[in-house]
Amino acid sequence: MTRDDIIRMALEAGFLKHADALYTNHRFGDCIGELERFAAIVEAAKDVEHQQTLALQQRSYEREIQLEVEAEREAILDEWADRVQSDLENGVRYLNERAAEEWKEKYPGMAGFADAIYARGNK
Repeated sequence: MTRDDIIRMALEAGFLKHADALYTNHRFGDCIGELERFAAIVEAAKDVEHQQTLALQQRSYEREIQLEVEAEREAILDEWADRVQSDLENGVRYLNERAAEEWKEKYPGMAGFADAIYARGNK
């Protein structure tokens, strides 16, 4: 609370203000009513301030959870994409191997020629 907040609450409780001084028209012992009202107003203001702090903390906590959920979602999507990519690569490899085997069966002469060229290059 600021100084101005305290002054505003004191005036609301029934105190008077002159220049920078707060006072009451009563003797000190007779201003208990104003003091009690002032204490109640300050307590209510502190309660409001506390509730606002709790609400801000709750929003911050909810945002933190939201960010964690988004990060986890991204990690899951990345893992899924990696697995799909791996499955596709394995599928293409399988199809290529199968096609190569079928080609060797259909065209054994050409396959033998290709094997000879390959073997010659690996000497």
